[in-house]
Amino acid sequence: MAAIAFLVGALVVGIVLYSATVERQREYGVLKAIGARGAMLYRVTLAQAFLVTVAGSLIGVAVALGSSELIMEARPQFLIAYAPETVAAALAAGGVMALLATFLPARVIAATAPAEVFRR
Repeated sequence: MAAIAFLVGALVVGIVLYSATVERQREYGVLKAIGARGAMLYRVTLAQAFLVTVAGSLIGVAVALGSSELIMEARPQFLIAYAPETVAAALAAGGVMALLATFLPARVIAATAPAEVFRR
């Protein structure tokens, strides 16, 4: 179950960050047109991925802790315990997934000519 949840989480993180980066391709083209270098575009897309990942992680941990409390209140026979190491490993894996999901579209954007973005 944990492996399936991890895989689904990886796909969701990847799709959300990839879509968010590709949707802003025109804005990144404008930045390139006014002189932004590739390194700046990488920083902007990675900062976006970082903020989305941190917000999603905080919400995810809060929902997991809250729902586990509700489950244990409703059904005391079920004990749900979270090991801090497991939570930290899951958050780190999510961060790596976010970086990888952002890196590919950022490379494409950095290599795209500004005029090409305006033609679309």
